[in-house]
Amino acid sequence: SESNHPSMVPSAVVVKDPFSCSAHPDVNFNRICKDGGCCDPLRSSTDYCHDMYDYFGDNMESVCSDCCTPAKALAPAPPPHPVYPPIDCSAIDNPFRICKPTSCCNAEREDNMYCRSVYDKYPGDLMGSICWYCCSEPKEVGPELSRRLRGRSEEPQDSMQLPSGFPIRDLKMEDTNFMENPNLEEEYIEGNEEYRKLQNGEILVPPKLENYEQVEYKPYHWMRKVRTEYYYRYEGTQAVPPCYEKVHWRVMKDPIRVHPDQIRELERLLAARIAPNDSEFNSCERDTAGRDRPGTNGTVVDLNRPLQEYNTLHRKVFCECKDWRSKFQEDRDWCDIQDYNERFYERPYNFSP
Repeated sequence: SESNHPSMVPSAVVVKDPFSCSAHPDVNFNRICKDGGCCDPLRSSTDYCHDMYDYFGDNMESVCSDCCTPAKALAPAPPPHPVYPPIDCSAIDNPFRICKPTSCCNAEREDNMYCRSVYDKYPGDLMGSICWYCCSEPKEVGPELSRRLRGRSEEPQDSMQLPSGFPIRDLKMEDTNFMENPNLEEEYIEGNEEYRKLQNGEILVPPKLENYEQVEYKPYHWMRKVRTEYYYRYEGTQAVPPCYEKVHWRVMKDPIRVHPDQIRELERLLAARIAPNDSEFNSCERDTAGRDRPGTNGTVVDLNRPLQEYNTLHRKVFCECKDWRSKFQEDRDWCDIQDYNERFYERPYNFSP
C-alpha cells in the first residue's frame, strides 16, 4: 500500500578538501605543530599562536589536522563570557606573561609594578576579556585595585601613570611621574665587594693594551667616570636585532661629558666606514648604518634614534637621594640642595653647567 510518509533519502556527505599548506610558504608550520606550539590540547597564549589563530581564523582547525605530522586537533576556543566581550588577542602585548599563574590574571589582582602597568593599559572589561579569551584556559580576574596616591586621591587607580608619548622636555620631576621603588634597589648597591674596592682604590684599572681581549671587563668602571649612583630606570628591549629580550636600562643622572670635537670625529669615522673584504654585503665599499647628513656629501652621518616615547609598560623608576646615600661626594653635595626647583631644574647635574 502507498505510504503516507515521505520517502527517506540519505543525506549527502560533505567531503572537505584538504587544507593547502603549500599556499602559505611564509608560515612556519613546524613552529605551529610542535609540542608546546599552537595545536596542543590547551590553546597557546603566546603572541605567535594568537597571530596564527587570527590569521587562519576558522581554518586553524584544518591547519592542525592537515599541516601537522602526525595530525593534531585544535583545542576549542573559550566559551562566551556572560559579561566580558570577545577580544582580538593578537593585539594584546605579551598575553603569555599576563596569563602566567603567578602573573596578572588571578582572582585577587596582583600589586606588583608589572601587573599594575598592565591593568592601567587595559582598564575595565578589557582586562577581564584578556584573562578569559587570551589565556590557555579561561581565567577570572579580580576587581580593580584601589589605593591612596600619597594622600591626594581616593579614586580607583592601578598605578601612578605617566602619559604615553610626550616629549622628554615636558617631563616634570614630580614623584608621581615615576613608580614607587619599594625595594629601594638595594641589590644594586649593597653587597658588591668589588664596587667597594673600586671606590677605595684597591683595584686599579689596567693600562691600555693593544689586544682588547686581554682587558678584563669591570661593570662599574663607567661609574667611576660619571660620578653618580642615581639614575632613571625603565624596562625595554635590547638595542640590537631581533630586539626581543626585555632588559632593564639605567640612564645615569649625570652624563659623561665629551668635547664636541670628539662627537664630530666619531660621526666622520662612522661615515667613512669601509666594509671588510670578506663581508657578505658591500665588500670593500663604504657601508654605514647612519643617515647621510644633508649638505655634507656623505662625509658625516647621523645615527641618533627618534625621540623615544614613554609607556606605562616601561616600568619607570627614578632612583635618587631619598632612596640611598651615594658614595660619591658630588652626589652628596647635590642632595644637600634643599630647594626643589634649584636641585631638579636649575642644577640637575653634579657638575656646574
